[in-house]
Amino acid sequence: MTKSSMTARRGRPALKAVEKTVEMPSRRGRKTGSRQSPFAKKVDVHVGERLRERRSLMGYTQESLASQLSLSHQQVQKYETGANRISAGRLYELAQTLGVDVAYFFEGFNEAMPMREQQHGGTKRAAIEIAQNFTEIQDPAVKSTLASLVKMLAGHEKERLAS
Repeated sequence: MTKSSMTARRGRPALKAVEKTVEMPSRRGRKTGSRQSPFAKKVDVHVGERLRERRSLMGYTQESLASQLSLSHQQVQKYETGANRISAGRLYELAQTLGVDVAYFFEGFNEAMPMREQQHGGTKRAAIEIAQNFTEIQDPAVKSTLASLVKMLAGHEKERLAS
């Protein structure tokens, strides 16, 4: 070896830069240029829907929930629409604040269901009023009957929309 092909340190051969384009395989399930797989997006949207449902049921506005978690109401809105992903720690905090298990947010998820377009903005005033009035009912039997009625009506609505 010549002196020019040796590095100054420890007599190692000098490395020559090799220009080579390496094409990296895309991650499975991801579209080129996409930051998130369609499946992950579907999960995020479902979790956001469940968050919105529970928040409304508990009588929270986006603003009131956000203030309890030291967030902006815009962040809560982005969580609810699936625009921003919810970290595991934040999901745990949300579950604690809303009085449910973390699993609640995944209940009813079906990967075969088509993804619905989420709407930004506003709170569902009627749902908030129902939830607030529901908490005023003291009789557990009346609460249970009313909850069963609402669940049944929602089930009929889902069936109607599916057919």
